[in-house]
Amino acid sequence: MESRAKGLAAALLIAAVALLTVFGSDSFGGRVEASPGGMAVMSIDMDPTGNTSTSVGTLEQCARINKNGVKDADEDVVDGLIIDVTASGIPAFNDNGTPSNTADDSGGIVGYQYTLNYPPAQFTVGGQEASTPSVNILAANAGSNVFNGSDSVPDDNSTTTWDSYAIDTADPAVSPPESGNGVLDRLTIYADASATAGQYVISLSNNVHIDASGAAFFPTSTNVSNIAVGINSLPTCGTLISSLGYYHPVTPARILDTRSGPGPIGAVGPGGEITVDVTGVGTVPANPWDVSSVVVNVTVTGGTANSFLTVYPSGVTRPLASNLNFVAGQTVPNLVTVKVGADGNVKVFNAAGQTHVIFDVVGWYGLPSGGSLFNALPPARILDTRSSPQGSPPGKLNAGSTMSVQATGVGGVPPLAFGVTAVVVNATVTETTVPSYLTVYPTDVTRPNASNLNFVGGQTVPNLVAVKVGASDGRVNVYNAAGSTHVIFDVVGWYGGASGDVFNPVTPARVLDTRTSPQGTPPGAVGNNSQITVDVTGVGSLPTAGVSAVVVNTTVTSPTAPSYLTVFPSDVSPPTASNLNFVAGQTVPNLVIVKTGADGNVKVYNAAGQVHVIFDAVGFFGPVP
Repeated sequence: MESRAKGLAAALLIAAVALLTVFGSDSFGGRVEASPGGMAVMSIDMDPTGNTSTSVGTLEQCARINKNGVKDADEDVVDGLIIDVTASGIPAFNDNGTPSNTADDSGGIVGYQYTLNYPPAQFTVGGQEASTPSVNILAANAGSNVFNGSDSVPDDNSTTTWDSYAIDTADPAVSPPESGNGVLDRLTIYADASATAGQYVISLSNNVHIDASGAAFFPTSTNVSNIAVGINSLPTCGTLISSLGYYHPVTPARILDTRSGPGPIGAVGPGGEITVDVTGVGTVPANPWDVSSVVVNVTVTGGTANSFLTVYPSGVTRPLASNLNFVAGQTVPNLVTVKVGADGNVKVFNAAGQTHVIFDVVGWYGLPSGGSLFNALPPARILDTRSSPQGSPPGKLNAGSTMSVQATGVGGVPPLAFGVTAVVVNATVTETTVPSYLTVYPTDVTRPNASNLNFVGGQTVPNLVAVKVGASDGRVNVYNAAGSTHVIFDVVGWYGGASGDVFNPVTPARVLDTRTSPQGTPPGAVGNNSQITVDVTGVGSLPTAGVSAVVVNTTVTSPTAPSYLTVFPSDVSPPTASNLNFVAGQTVPNLVIVKTGADGNVKVYNAAGQVHVIFDAVGFFGPVP
């Protein structure tokens, strides 16, 4: 009988080296397995009481270390804690009636991986329990043979992360893969000698579940957890930090320009990649564990060949997905929301030729203090200089000129008094006369050295823009460098106020590709004056519930006529708005934030001709945990 070790171990070990990230193979990126086929959630529980290899109790989000050299009532060990990393909702193992043939097995859990993010100046991962049958789900069944490839303990604290990886190589006929709920790892966390009083966040990322088929699934993390540290007095947990998904808008700042600096200097070559520090720059906090994602306007310029750019977190395998697609000589921008690596960096990959790359940071997601919640809206037009509504002054925006645009109290965005801090608009230029660029920025700051859209004469170009509003007037400024152009704003959401949702970054996943699969409804290219329905919950790395809006890098390719695309909630009529504008034969990407319909779907409308559409999901908005 073939053992699971023969069928899976080699593949799993290779996958572990690649952080177990599994993607497809087409040129625009690949689809990962849908979350519903695997573990539902992976969590941190600060109190292991009641947790076993087959059950998980109520999750606790905070624990306390007194740090006084003795074991206090709230501690599990002297100046330390025992915590659990838990799994919930693992589907049952199925041998499909052929126990001697592992090739058609599915479900269960045979391996997992995660990264524990923590401040190494405060804590040390001092112990791990991963193969105890009564504690660990991977070892629960008789005959389990757990291989533990995790980082050593105690951790050397050289980075802000500790990586865990384990597989069960037992024969499935002897030890069927486990399912349901249970503890993955039981960890001991100690306060370091250098630890200072305060409340600190630990979190999970790069979560991966491998089932009996060898497929990789990417469960969400339901919470971040808190450790309160006190010195010579019993500490207490303050206000719990339950998410690193609060948005912090900033005045646009250039943090990378490979032409002259800042950041690495020199064009990115074919098949080459660069590492970019996105923390501690442009008013983004320096501590990477305080920042989950950054929002940057990425521009390529001076490209020598047709190519695409992929921006992704450091410390993970590069996904086969794209953020920008461009041809030789073209200057193209696209807004990118990218998860930050544990070292505070992101990677930039260029497929072909050479190109210069520019990053203008416009915001970051992280700690709740000073941050804002997101409120998604059906798209609404709040500026159209061709007709109305107009900016000030009205009409076409001329060379070297700036107009002021009301961004609060319009299009579903409440008045400034409701606490609006920023808006998200799909900005489009049209009837352009010469090569130029637009800069969108708050009215109460000096125009920054940054750009949001780059274009040439006669072009119609969109780009998603997240922009802080003026603190006193709720307006934004729009600057045009050269020639004249009409400008259109379609608002899709706003940040601020007492209500709203937090952002959850996910491993990039292909959730729509009308060329192959996954398909929309109806399948195939989107036809002339037609729309398709796309399921954006329970697919890729997106959960089945708790999703108010999704963030998808949307690409059109092989269009047969000049047209535009509108992405909108499934339960509203097509709005007067657009997300992408393109001509025949063009491949164009644009980041899209779209509210989901009550059924978890969105719709895609194409105005003319036929076009293929691709969605790569990079995150979602949902309720505060």
